[in-house]
Amino acid sequence: MIYDDKIDILIDLAGHTAGSRLRVFTYKPAPIQVTYLGYCTTTGLKTMDYWITDTVLHPKDTLELAVETIIRLPRCWLCYQPPADAPKIEPKVCANNGVTFGSFNNLSKMAPDVIACWSQLLKEVPNSRLLLKARLLADPFKDK
Repeated sequence: MIYDDKIDILIDLAGHTAGSRLRVFTYKPAPIQVTYLGYCTTTGLKTMDYWITDTVLHPKDTLELAVETIIRLPRCWLCYQPPADAPKIEPKVCANNGVTFGSFNNLSKMAPDVIACWSQLLKEVPNSRLLLKARLLADPFKDK
């Protein structure tokens, strides 16, 4: 259908996320194919021509291992506006003047090598701690 509709530029907005249609891009149905927004790394597809990113995530002096030609926007590609009733952001002092690291990922990404890496980091940074946030760690009774 993309080919029949003579689409000139096809843009992927999902990358390697759940429900993406990245496989369609492997068939090169459009002359120019671009990835943007949905994922912050290369698609790895030789059929993807461009990757739109920014100078915050990918400064010009860094080497990116990407198959796509990188186009850097002068502003950050992410946008976020907190809810109007969100509490004011205050500097938070960690216990013992330490650093709190955070990982807000799917627990399936916490493989043994990742745990070993976090463990080493926590050992080397005095008074540090790790905050994990994941859907599987949610307390279903918290708001009841």
